[in-house]
Formats: sequence, structure tokens, C-alpha cells
Amino acid sequence: MIVFSGGHPLYDDEQDLPFGEADALEYRFRAQYRDVLQHIALITDGRARTTAETVAHLQVHLKPLIAEIGRPLTLTLVTSPYHMRRLYYLAEESIRPSLSHLVAHVQGSLTNASFDWGVIAHPQTASDFSRARYGIGLYLQELSKLYGGRDTGEF
Repeated sequence: MIVFSGGHPLYDDEQDLPFGEADALEYRFRAQYRDVLQHIALITDGRARTTAETVAHLQVHLKPLIAEIGRPLTLTLVTSPYHMRRLYYLAEESIRPSLSHLVAHVQGSLTNASFDWGVIAHPQTASDFSRARYGIGLYLQELSKLYGGRDTGEF
């Protein structure tokens, strides 16, 4: 099962696009992998506006899947490089304790973002430089959330 999660983030209230992050992810996935195997369920859940909500909503989709397959599963989180650590900690702290009998292991898999560390560290073009500046901002934002989450007890 693949769950695409995310609406418009809380910090993006002025966004008036008729679709959220989950819809965009599913569209891109279907365009890239037109021949998805029939035994993979694709679920689009656009309710989440924060990472914590994404993790909470994910549990709703996990329980029926685990009941169907009859054994604990491995949960693979896929997100951008700057966001992985926070998503992983949130999943470990909220899913593993409450669903340890259902989720045997949580692991992460990074996506390739246009503002990944390679572009940030070694911009080659003006476009790379622009993406690098954007990426640095995202990394700093996520670092502040990561340390803030530890201070508030979120994880």
C-alpha cells in the first residue's frame, strides 16, 4: 500500500490551488509509474496540514492493511531529505509505541529533491543557486522544528 498524504500546509494558508500535496504526489506517481502492479493500493489522504497529522492519519490506513495481511509490517517513510529526520522521529514516537504489535520496523527512504544537499553545497548554475537558497531555508526550518519538537516533548 502506498499512502500519499498532505493537504495545504498550515504555513501556506493563502494557497488557493484546488489540490494539495497528496493529490500532486499521486498525480506525479501515476504519471511516472503507469504500470503500477495491481496488488498495490494507492490511497490519497489530503487532510493532513502538519507532519504530526500525517502520522496520525496514517494509522487509520495501517490497521486494516495489517488485519488483511495478518502480520506486522515494515513501514517505509518517503519524503524529502530536509524533512526525513523529523518525520522518522514522529513516526517512531507515535506509531511504534501504540502499534508495536502492528508495525515491526520503521525505515526511511529519501526522495530526490531539486534542492537536495548536493545542489546546496555545489550550485553550478543560476537556477541551482536559486534552488540552493530555497533549500537552505527549508533545512533551517526543519532543524528548528526538530529541536523544538524535542523541547516540547513531541518526540
